[in-house]
This record gives sequence, structure tokens and C-alpha cells, in this order.
Amino acid sequence: MKLAYHIQIFFYTNTYVAIASSLHYHGHQVLLWLNNLGSSHEYKQIKPINTE
Repeated sequence: MKLAYHIQIFFYTNTYVAIASSLHYHGHQVLLWLNNLGSSHEYKQIKPINTE
């Protein structure tokens, strides 16, 4: 019973780490994309759809 519990914790921890690193990577990509967009010429032509 205890072994199964530890395996479950290990599995959930690995899943969490994988999701967290994936989110971090994608967040970084989005920031890079926004930075490129902001420094590009086309950015001034784009009107924000929703400003809250």
C-alpha cells in the first residue's frame, strides 16, 4: 500500500513538473512573440479588441 502511494506521488510530481515546464516554455515563447510584435512596424496598425 505504501509503495503504491509513493509511486502515485512520484507520478503526480512528474506530471506537475512537466506541465509547469511546458507552461514556462510557452509563456516564454509568447513573451518573445509579443516583444517581436511590439518592435515590429505592424504593431501600430493592430487595434486591441478588448481593453480591460
